This record gives sequence, C-alpha cells and structure tokens, in this order.
Amino acid sequence: MKTIFAMLAFLVLSLQSFACFNEYHVNDKGEETAEESGYEGIPVFYRSFDLGFSQRFLDAFYKDDVDSVDYKDLSDLGVHLARLGHRKQALKLMLWLNQGHPNEYNIIANLGTLYELNGNLDSASYFIGKALELNKDSHHGSEWVHLAILKAKKEITNDPEWVKSHNVLGLDPKRKLKKEENALDLVRDSVGHVFYQLEERIPYTPEPNILMAKIMVELGAMLEKHLSIGDAVSAYRIAEVYDPEKAFDEEKLINNLLPKLKKSKVEESPFEGIFPPKNEFRKIEGRTIPFVERKKAAPPRTSAVILPWILVGFALVLLVYGIMGLVRVFRN
Repeated sequence: MKTIFAMLAFLVLSLQSFACFNEYHVNDKGEETAEESGYEGIPVFYRSFDLGFSQRFLDAFYKDDVDSVDYKDLSDLGVHLARLGHRKQALKLMLWLNQGHPNEYNIIANLGTLYELNGNLDSASYFIGKALELNKDSHHGSEWVHLAILKAKKEITNDPEWVKSHNVLGLDPKRKLKKEENALDLVRDSVGHVFYQLEERIPYTPEPNILMAKIMVELGAMLEKHLSIGDAVSAYRIAEVYDPEKAFDEEKLINNLLPKLKKSKVEESPFEGIFPPKNEFRKIEGRTIPFVERKKAAPPRTSAVILPWILVGFALVLLVYGIMGLVRVFRN
C-alpha cells in the first residue's frame, strides 16, 4: 500500500512539474474550438509584480554611474522604478534616455506607458502611436489595444458615463466575416492581443475600475461567442471585481452560461487560479541583475593629506609654548 501511495505521489508531482496539457474549450454553440483554433486558454492575470526583483534591480545602480551604464539597462531601470511606484522619476529617466536615443522602440513605448501612468493621456497616445510606427509587430502586434484604452480614458475624462454605452476595444462578437476570412484565426489573434496587454496592465489597475470591468465584459463576449464559455465566465467574474456597482450586470452574464457549461460537461476554471490574490505574483526568473561598478574615489592629493598634519603640529607647538609660559609665571 505504501508503495502505491509513493508511486501516486511521484506521478502527481511529475505532472505538476512537467506536464503540458491540451484542454477542451467549447463556445456558446457547444462547438469544440481548441484543436481547430489553436486557442490555449485564458492566462493567469496577476495583480502584483515581482517587486523584490524590481528592488534588487534598482539597488544595483548608483546615481553617480548612469553615464557609464548601457542605455538598455537604464530603460529597464525605468520600468522597475514605475513598478515600485516611482513614476515621476521613471518618466524623467526615460525622457533623458530619449534625448540620446530618439528612435529606440523600447524607450518610445516606455515613454507612452509612463506618460499614461503619470496622467498625461495626450502624450501617452503620441508616444504609443510613434512606437507603432517604429515597430508595428512588437508586443505581438497588440499595441492597438493600448491605443484603444487610451482613447477610452480620454472619453471618460470628458464624460464618466461614456464607458457604459460605448465599445472600448472595437471587438464585435456578432460581426459577420467575409468568406475569405478565417474567423477563428482573427478572433484568436485579437483575443490574444487583449490577453497580452492586460497581463501588464492589471497590476497597475486597482479595483474598482469601471473601464477594466468593461474591457473584461467585451473580452468575455468574444470568448463566449467564439472560443470558450468557461473562460468567458472567468472574464465576467474578473469584471465583477472591478465593478462593485454592477454597471454591466455581470452576474446575469455568468448565470446565462452556467447551464451551458453543465450541458457541455466543461468545468469552470478555479477563479483564484485565473485571478490570484494580490500577494501572489509571477516570479521573474532567468533575468540577470546588471552589474554596475561603483566609481572608485580619486586618490587624495598630497596637499590634502599633509595639510591637516601641519595644522596639528602647529597646534602642538603653541600648546608647548603656552605650558612653558605658565611654568615661568609660577616660578616667579
């Protein structure tokens, strides 16, 4: 019996460590989509960054040494400064880097993000647009999502109710595609772009946030219609977290899908597995901390070393003469 339990334990640990499974996904018509579409499922959306790594990255730098550090490491430093909450310092650093590297994609894109984090949406849109011109395929071609969110933010600034009646991402699950278009490929790509952008955005987005709730509702609608009703439920549940006032009636959206899940014999993913607690994060591994050598202090000049000793000697001479004068006074 002990041998059987040991074998089972080894098997479970092996599966947890090495297994790469292919899950079945069913859309709202009951059609299996995973194999045909290449859809791999909703990712884990962590709400926190690996701040320990960011702090170690920051600790590797000394202010006196920035001129001698590779600009790419400094650009990464700006990212980690922002994650640690030093958003203004990160923006200043990125602007300085931009002066020397005006057409470097990462710096331009980081400037766009940092302007957004600092509340300057116009400058954010400008630099994200410029980054797209430099490299439209970066971030897997997903920067259109970033621009759409910036546009929505500006609309909400003018009208806080705008988000309740407008589409943020421009995704329409009911749009009929032309015959030559491969519907699943297009949907998979667009949904994948949203996944990619949200993985980085969610840690910067504390709840409540009605814009994030609307994005999750729109994402859920695409998943429900084309790819996975199970993942759609997960998206709607995340929307609930960001929308405590229930502006989008996420509970109704979820309850509409639960019977379909049961009928299709598809289990809903554990919510904490998709949207972990805030104290959990994706640990950064395989990244090295840049080595920044502290500048050695210049050897002191000879005069700087000798002068203090001359003053000490002069003081001793005065002290001796003073003592000798007192002795003479007492003798007399």
